[in-house]
Amino acid sequence: MNLQKNLYGEYPMKTYNNRNILMLLILLFFLVGLFGCKEDSNPIVGNDFISASAVISPLSGGQVALKTDQGDSVYLIFPKYAVPNPTQIRIEILKDVLPNPFGNNLIPTIRILPDGLKLTEPADLKVKFFNPQTDTSQIVLYYLKQSDLAFPLKKTSCSDNTIRAKIFHFSYYGGAAPTKGEIEGQSDKMKTSSGFDPMDWQGFSQFVQAMLQYIEMLQMLGEDDKANDLLNNLEQRIVEQVNAFLDLPIPNDPCGEYQLALFKYGEMVQLITSNNQLIERVADRINEIRNRCAIRGQLEYDHDFTYLVSGGTIHRKITAMIPFYVNTIHQPFGEIVGEGQGSWDGLVSDVCTGYETLIGSVSLSGELTADSSGLAWLIFNTNEVWSGSVTAVCPNGTKTFPMNTGAQFDDLRFRPENGYTVIRPVPGASGNYKWILHLQLQP
Repeated sequence: MNLQKNLYGEYPMKTYNNRNILMLLILLFFLVGLFGCKEDSNPIVGNDFISASAVISPLSGGQVALKTDQGDSVYLIFPKYAVPNPTQIRIEILKDVLPNPFGNNLIPTIRILPDGLKLTEPADLKVKFFNPQTDTSQIVLYYLKQSDLAFPLKKTSCSDNTIRAKIFHFSYYGGAAPTKGEIEGQSDKMKTSSGFDPMDWQGFSQFVQAMLQYIEMLQMLGEDDKANDLLNNLEQRIVEQVNAFLDLPIPNDPCGEYQLALFKYGEMVQLITSNNQLIERVADRINEIRNRCAIRGQLEYDHDFTYLVSGGTIHRKITAMIPFYVNTIHQPFGEIVGEGQGSWDGLVSDVCTGYETLIGSVSLSGELTADSSGLAWLIFNTNEVWSGSVTAVCPNGTKTFPMNTGAQFDDLRFRPENGYTVIRPVPGASGNYKWILHLQLQP
C-alpha cells in the first residue's frame, strides 16, 4: 500500500463508485462534531496536584488554563457546542509523572475531569513550553491507555515552543519525546493490543488515530517497511471490527448510537481500507437504515444593519427560522428542500418616522455535496419574496404605503456543523447579513 501522507484527514481518500458517494457524504454530515469517547474510567490516584477549572458553555465554548511548576502552560480549549450543557471542566496537573512507556517525559501527567464526559466537538489540548524545545515535531502529546501503552494524539499545530492536539474524552494525558526504540516498541504493542466491543466506535476511533500517528512517525524514521506492516495490520483490524459491528442485529431504533457507530465505521472503511466488499456492505447497511432516520434542520436569519440616508437613518432587523430537510430516501439523493416565513422590521428616522412591517416567504433548495478535498458541504439556494407596508408618521399626518421587494436570491455554503454561521456585509450599510445553521440529526 502507498503511504503518501494525508491519512485519516492526512492520507488521500480511496476512490469509490457513484453508488457510494451519497453514503459517504451522509456519514460525513453526521460525523462532523459528533465524536466523543467514553472508553476508560478516570480513577483518582493521589491528591498531590495543582488544578484549575472553568464552566464551559455550549454557545460560547471557552478554555481552562494553568501552569505547571516548571512554568509550562497547559490549555484545554473548547469550541462552540463541544458540551451539550454548561459544564464545569477541571484540569489537574499531577506533581509526578505516572508510569508510562516513554523515558523522556517533558510535562507532568495531566488529568481532566469530569470523568466520562463525552464531547460533541473535539477539544484542543495545547502545551506551551517555558524552556525552548529543539524540535517540537519530535514531541507527542499522548493519552495514557495503560502504564505500558500510550496512544499519541493527532496534532493540529506545531511551532517552536507550542504543540496542540485533539482530544475526545477525559482521561490521563502527557507529553514526551519518544526514542526510535520506544516508537518501534509501541508500534509492535499496538498490533497486539486488545480488541474493542463492536459498539465502542469511540474507543476504536482513538485507537485508529493512534495507529496512524505511529505509522507517520515510522515513516519519519525511514522505517517504511515497518510503517507498511503497521498500516496493513490497521486495515485488517478495521475490517475485523467493522464486520463484527455489522454482524450485530439492527436495533429497533437505529437513529442514535447505532447510526453514529455505522457512520464512523463507514468513514474508516472508505478512507483507510481498500476492501470493496466491506465498502459495499457498509453502503448496504446505510441504505437499510436511512429511511428510518432523517437529516433535518433550520436555517436561521439574523440580519441586522443600518443605512445612512439624507437627513436620517434606516435600521432593519430581519429574522426567520426556516425548516429544511435533506432527502436520503429517494432520488435525487442529497437534495435540500425547505420553506417558511420570516419577519422584517424596519425603523426610518427622518423628518418623518417610518415603520416597515413585512412578512417574507422563503423557500430553500440545494444539495448535500463534497468539495475536491472530500469535505461535506450544505449548499443552500434561497428564494425570498417580502411584502408588507411602510407607515409614515409626519407632521402633517400619518400614511401607509405598500412595500414589496420582489424575488431575492442568495447562494450559501455551510459546513454541516451545528451553529455554523455565514456572515456577509451589507453594501452601503453598517451591519451584516447573518445566517446560522441548526441541525437536528434525528426525526
